[in-house]
Amino acid sequence: TLGRDSRMLILQYAASARFAVKSFDIQTAFLRGSRQDGRVLGMEPPEEMRAFMKLEPWECCELLKSAYGLVNAPLLWYEELRSSIIALGFLISPLDPCVFVLPRPNGTGIHGIVGIHVDDGLAAGDAFFENAIQRLEQKYPFGSKKEGSFCFTGIQLQQFGDSSIHLDQSKYVEDIPAIEIERKRRFQGEEKVNEKERQQLRGLIGSLQYAATNTRPDVSARLSFLQSRI
Repeated sequence: TLGRDSRMLILQYAASARFAVKSFDIQTAFLRGSRQDGRVLGMEPPEEMRAFMKLEPWECCELLKSAYGLVNAPLLWYEELRSSIIALGFLISPLDPCVFVLPRPNGTGIHGIVGIHVDDGLAAGDAFFENAIQRLEQKYPFGSKKEGSFCFTGIQLQQFGDSSIHLDQSKYVEDIPAIEIERKRRFQGEEKVNEKERQQLRGLIGSLQYAATNTRPDVSARLSFLQSRI
């Protein structure tokens, strides 16, 4: 997954170079990874596959590619995508293996930069860079492509006419579920919390932590005090 600092680096590059920041997602990514682990994996075929292939009841299938549910499916997908991106002339950033830059041939800079977060991409660059991304899309069809204003990993991004970028997580914070406490329980203010309530509090604080580390540093102190009291 794309690191927080790497995401901010891509956004800063887009703003400084005055490039439009864009996002995309790749369809059925985990099904595209090629297995290179040398293992033989058998699978119990579902009834419709068994009927279509006219399999006997004692027969099973060998899994030749990646699939949802495999422990190493994310890694297989990353390795597949990495090879394809490098083949287009990109280099892996020494700062983050999920960041790729397209260098200029004369060594004076880069054409653009793209960060990969599982099957989502965040990119910015010139026309040459855009052409390379289009060639990537020909191999791995994109499900959606957005520019200017979009949500990426729970963060709303908006780019203005001067290329500056504003980030907020208002909707993310609003969607964090409140801790459910029964009406009778609310009048037991002096009682200790039970384990279910404690787990709900941990979940809520974890959700707030994601906002605090990305767009809401102003709540970090209060959040830290809450964490120390669980």
